[in-house]
Amino acid sequence: MLLCAVSAACWQPLPLNRPTGVAAVPDGSVYVLDNGNHRVVRLAASGELLGAFGRLGTRGGDLFKSWDLTLDARGNLYLCNKIPADGGRDRAHDGALVFSPEGELLREIGGADYGKDDVQRHPYGIALDDDGRVYVADNGTNTLRVFAAAGTLQRTFFGKAGTGAGLFLQVTDVAVHSPGHLVYVLDSTNSYYQQFQLEILPAGELELTYRQTVGAYGRGPGELAHPIALAVDRASGTVYVGDMANRRIQAFSAAGQFLRELALPRKQEWQIVNLAVGAKGEVYAVDALANAVWVFAPDGTLRRKLGP
Repeated sequence: MLLCAVSAACWQPLPLNRPTGVAAVPDGSVYVLDNGNHRVVRLAASGELLGAFGRLGTRGGDLFKSWDLTLDARGNLYLCNKIPADGGRDRAHDGALVFSPEGELLREIGGADYGKDDVQRHPYGIALDDDGRVYVADNGTNTLRVFAAAGTLQRTFFGKAGTGAGLFLQVTDVAVHSPGHLVYVLDSTNSYYQQFQLEILPAGELELTYRQTVGAYGRGPGELAHPIALAVDRASGTVYVGDMANRRIQAFSAAGQFLRELALPRKQEWQIVNLAVGAKGEVYAVDALANAVWVFAPDGTLRRKLGP
């Protein structure tokens, strides 16, 4: 059972309020980053509220503007958090926060590693690999920062604005496929994602080698319009992209081939802001417009809605 960090405030009933992250648990339940309520909730497969933790604030472990959510093998939760730059607040709390399943803050990652000139910092997407490394996509600095499991910054990639191999205009998410040693980085403005081969050099240094760019602005199959979310299926290597402006999710093979589209009936309005893939290939899509999480079967069939 999750603990409530402050009185009964985080135990307020659903609905969610502008959710921005989701992580699937093998037992069928999910964690949802309920950004508007500054909390993390755990929902049963039926949608029942099982527990919650979190509080609004600008101190260590507080949630202010939080985005994305993932789990490690022990069930610990990782999320991105940003606090306002005004008012003399300590920006060292920008970065990744790590909580136990019970909601205890275990550590902060990355806030102290920004340079003095990184005033646009905005940790936005997070992923883990099988060795426990933490990948943080920073929307403000257009970088991908990789940390060791203990939180030490290992390397910063990208940061140069542009269009082309290794160039981005608005990094919004990252996904890692450890079995294939692949890293995916999503760019909302360029409306594409890029695939990189991950290599660990003999000295332990990390190297990313560009492999391909998938997508371009458009409305057709395989084309994207301001995508914002990215997830990869560990078993199949299928890449799912939250194609927000096209009101759909698109699935691609590891080779970049368009596979299928996932969408709500009649392509009704929704705002796809985050994705996760479950152990059985289910796709969880966070809808910040409906304040809900939609669950799709791997073939794209809509299974259920978690929320109002």
